[in-house]
Amino acid sequence: MIAVCETDAAYLVLPKARSRIAGHYYFTNRKEDYSKGTITSNGPFHTECKALRRVVSSAAEAETGDAFENALNLVLIRRICENVFNHPQPKEGSPLITDNITSTGILTKLIKPRRSKSWNMRHHWLEDRIQDNTIQLIWRPGQFNRADYFTKQHAPSHHRKMRPEYLVNVIQQQQRNFIDDYYTSAIRQQRNFIDDYYTSATRVLLMNIIQQQKNRAMRDHDTHTH
Repeated sequence: MIAVCETDAAYLVLPKARSRIAGHYYFTNRKEDYSKGTITSNGPFHTECKALRRVVSSAAEAETGDAFENALNLVLIRRICENVFNHPQPKEGSPLITDNITSTGILTKLIKPRRSKSWNMRHHWLEDRIQDNTIQLIWRPGQFNRADYFTKQHAPSHHRKMRPEYLVNVIQQQQRNFIDDYYTSAIRQQRNFIDDYYTSATRVLLMNIIQQQKNRAMRDHDTHTH
């Protein structure tokens, strides 16, 4: 049971120059190459969507702030999984997935930041968590990012398309279970009826055969007697 978080931020989409951030948390049973597509999810257990409290100066800063907020939660979830439920987490760090390549490059020291003193604290805290293998920061294209759904405004058609990915229709599930139970019991009753019918029919057939043989024997006896 591996805890995974996918993060996304929408820059300057709220009033007063605020940005919206989101984190989508779920468990998966197996480790895969996260950069190649969507990994197998056992179902989400937490989704967080809120406004970033401070005004940021770039999309990369918003994405870094988003990664920082969700990394705080992911570190806590990692410790709970290991210490309470005895589920070991990846030694290279719990997967934190983002779709901003600039933020990923800065946090993994592939890009040297300039004029970023306003977000140095979050930048360095995340760097430390990546270096001590608590967090594994992974970049993946936005089309595969599950958190992207919560930070943008979408058309109704997109909501209908994505609804099965995030929601479980309890009513449909109950109806499906009822239908399965009904047909299972109906098939069982039908099978028992068929078994009983053929058992009784076989009994009647055998009785008829025995009676026919008895009648034939009586006729043969009468013929030999006369």
